[in-house]
Amino acid sequence: MLIAPAPDFTEELMWKGFSPEVKQEIETKGVCCGHRNMANPIPITRALIEEGRNHLLLGRAIEVGCPVRILQARRTRTCRGNMPSRWRTGCPATTWC
Repeated sequence: MLIAPAPDFTEELMWKGFSPEVKQEIETKGVCCGHRNMANPIPITRALIEEGRNHLLLGRAIEVGCPVRILQARRTRTCRGNMPSRWRTGCPATTWC
C-alpha cells in the first residue's frame, strides 16, 4: 500500500517548476531558500536535487511480484499536473483508490 507517493518529486515537482533564476542560484551557490512567496521558505540544496536524480523511478517498470494499492488524490492544490495518470502506464497490476 502506497499512500500519496511522490516519486521523482525533486525533479518533477520541484526542479521543473523552479524559475530560471532559482535554478541558477541553486547551481551557482549550492542553495536557494525555496519559493520566494512562502512565509517560511525552505532551503533547497543542489545536493538534494542531485541525490534525487540518483533515484528516479518514473519511466521504468518496477516488478514487485505482488498486487500494489495506491491511495492518491486525483488532483491537489499543491501538485502541478496529473502525475498519477502518468504512473499508471508502468503499473499494470496496480489498483488506484
